[in-house]
Amino acid sequence: MLKHVYCHPVEMMLAAGSFCMGGMLERHPRLRVAFLEGNCGWVPFLMWRMDEHWERQATSTHPN
Repeated sequence: MLKHVYCHPVEMMLAAGSFCMGGMLERHPRLRVAFLEGNCGWVPFLMWRMDEHWERQATSTHPN
């Protein structure tokens, strides 16, 4: 049962992270993506988390 609880949202979080931070959307700006069947309660957390890490990484590699 636990596998079923986690499999859809966690796999979708990994896929969304790969699309957003892996460069796929930059290489294909007209690409449309839909993540279905995994609920969406994880989206705000994932967006916040990726943004936080992006800002931290940008300042550590390119200090102002």
